[in-house]
Amino acid sequence: MFPLKNGVWCSETWSPFATRNKVGGKAQNLYRLKRAGHNVPRWLVVSTDVFEEATATINQEIQCLLDSIDFNNSESVTEASARIGKLYREVTFPEETKERLQTLLKSYFADGTALAVRSSVVDEDSVTDSFAGQMDSFLNTPPVHVLDTIKEVWASAYSARSLCYRHHKGLNFRSIKTAVIIQEMVQSARAGVMFTSDPQTKNQTCVISAAWGLGEGVVNGSADTDTYRINGNSNQISRIPRGKEHLILSNGNSNGNGSSNSNGHKTNSNGHQNGFILKDKEVRRLSAVGRKIEHYFRRPQDIEWAFDCRGHLFILQSRPIVFNSQQTEQSNVTVWDNSNIVESYPGLTLPLTFSFIRQCYEISFRKATMGFLIKRKELNKHLHIFGNMIGLLNGRVYYCLLNWYRMLSFLPGFKKHKVAWDQMIGISKKEAYAPNRLSMINKVYALLVVIFRLLTVKLNARRFFKNFDRVYYETRQLDFNSKTEEQLIADYDYLRTQYSKKWHLTLYNDFCAMKYYDWLKRMCQKGTPKS
Repeated sequence: MFPLKNGVWCSETWSPFATRNKVGGKAQNLYRLKRAGHNVPRWLVVSTDVFEEATATINQEIQCLLDSIDFNNSESVTEASARIGKLYREVTFPEETKERLQTLLKSYFADGTALAVRSSVVDEDSVTDSFAGQMDSFLNTPPVHVLDTIKEVWASAYSARSLCYRHHKGLNFRSIKTAVIIQEMVQSARAGVMFTSDPQTKNQTCVISAAWGLGEGVVNGSADTDTYRINGNSNQISRIPRGKEHLILSNGNSNGNGSSNSNGHKTNSNGHQNGFILKDKEVRRLSAVGRKIEHYFRRPQDIEWAFDCRGHLFILQSRPIVFNSQQTEQSNVTVWDNSNIVESYPGLTLPLTFSFIRQCYEISFRKATMGFLIKRKELNKHLHIFGNMIGLLNGRVYYCLLNWYRMLSFLPGFKKHKVAWDQMIGISKKEAYAPNRLSMINKVYALLVVIFRLLTVKLNARRFFKNFDRVYYETRQLDFNSKTEEQLIADYDYLRTQYSKKWHLTLYNDFCAMKYYDWLKRMCQKGTPKS
């Protein structure tokens, strides 16, 4: 891929300049699929630079509208979305970009080529947030309507459903960046979606949904589908057929604005209502391609595919599967364990004491964890875990075990850290936990921090005691008997703040002790002769 002038990119060759921040998640995945040798319809991308330049004059007004939204009131969301959409439809394209894009459309696509115009938002199609079905796609768009359709795509990033999705997921909706994909339309005879792992059970079963006509009907649920399941080990196929009374076909033209409404919801009268859409060899072919894509991206994928009338297979999109079952399991289940902590808080703990130690745990562990990350955006969505590291049950203090695992999972090598932590704390019953996936820059930075902490244990201790001794000396100088209630409260807040400034350093010491003990145990086990 190579950069073209004025923020328009094409799909033919690869370049490191095509970052997610420039072309969005969906387009970046398409580039990677193309580079891996898969049959992807050719496309152009209008980058986020164009989006930002064209919409700079309306940003302030959009921010005011976003700030006015009451997400408990559906009418408030709908009204703000409509007003934002109107602003985007009225923006003016940068003249140079407009001319460049029109030239490329003429040279890159043959006359009469129908185009699919779709969003590629920066945080779309990520590991944690798919945005599936949230933004609008415009199919069978004539080149003459592309510029207006791009504005429609920009507006759809602020649709009511997209804003509610972001609010529900705790995502930022005040700095949305939207690239736009302009892709050659595949007039498919059969199309659908494929999950390379079962999205419900997470096992290695490829699940394929197929329909006659365009894949749009499978994605939005308006076409009748067959479902095929192929076991990753045995390669055996099971089928769930449905009577195919409806299918989505292209009308071959647009309704004037390029929207997907130009595609018809037709009655299936071609004699295929009761037959299977895919042959066994096609199911196995799709599964094999899906496995290759999963291996390339190194995680299970949700893939959109299409066969044209000549039997050529096209890959239209690929994104990581966001496992709902994993989210449900890890958010609705709470595991309590008092191993180790019972030594610090034996017997009953009063609510006032618990409220103090809970706050200390939150501050110290949050600071310690952030010290391992250079880009903290991945952690910011999970800050609530630090306020729930411990709990008070029937007057006794317990660890909230899964929150400890959530915290540790922000370090590279989570599985080994988990084993060492369970061993140090004395947890006998092992709990399964799927770790967070970190960006490469955070993995590298965290690894460097781990090495630094392991090599500077004494320096870390000196830093802690320097702060502790200073505050302890100040405490000894205070005459609490002569102070009023207000002064005592002020002294309490001051001392709590001062002691907590460096208390997270003790956790780095604990981390080093955990790792060194684990390594020593492994070395002893290797050096011990077997009886």
